[in-house]
Amino acid sequence: MNKIIKETIKTAKGLQRKGIIYLDDSIDIGAEANYQVIAAIVVDLNILMDEEKYEALKSDKEKLLQEIVLSSSCEDDLIYGFSDDFKMHIIKQFIDLENPELIWGTYCFITNFVKLQELHEKALIQIKEEKFLDF
Repeated sequence: MNKIIKETIKTAKGLQRKGIIYLDDSIDIGAEANYQVIAAIVVDLNILMDEEKYEALKSDKEKLLQEIVLSSSCEDDLIYGFSDDFKMHIIKQFIDLENPELIWGTYCFITNFVKLQELHEKALIQIKEEKFLDF
């Protein structure tokens, strides 16, 4: 078997043991993210930016996103340790980058609660299908 395929299977099984993904037991290879974990990561995000820095970056959405990704997590955050690509995807999907709230000289980026609700609904389906335990 191809070395890359073996490594992919090994990684996927490790993620399954950790409860991060669900692997289907059929012949077809299929994986599904644990939506409870993703929802917990989204809820844990606390993205703040100094007013001056935001004002300097807001016209260039790509630079703004890169700055948020680079400065959005500390060691205590659930998203810490994930790749920058994963962080970028989560932030793009679930954080409103267009309309942050200015509070005492600091911009606070707000979670898109409609998308978060959709995550919770998907997580409930996974729990009912017994793909993951409710934690």
